[in-house]
Amino acid sequence: MSIKISGKIYPKNVKMSVTSEEEESKIRVVPSNSNTNDWFGSSCAMSGDGTICVIGAYGNSNNGQQSGVAYIYVKSGKKWDEQQQLVASDPETNDFFGYS
Repeated sequence: MSIKISGKIYPKNVKMSVTSEEEESKIRVVPSNSNTNDWFGSSCAMSGDGTICVIGAYGNSNNGQQSGVAYIYVKSGKKWDEQQQLVASDPETNDFFGYS
């Protein structure tokens, strides 16, 4: 589950204990190379243990117009660290990689 807020995504881990909305809002991830209209956060998948999150950005045009990317984040304490950016092995225009 996630909440999309203007180019940022706030993963919600159901196993995490949060005492207030203010604390929850501190947990956020921002892609390392986002652009306007990337649609970062349009899709999101969380591992069963809540420590790995894959977030799509199908509008990303770094490898062709709307070729898309996906980002892998790993939870470290209360932070989410970007570990890797996934792209198609043969990116092309309008692939929309990262869309689900």
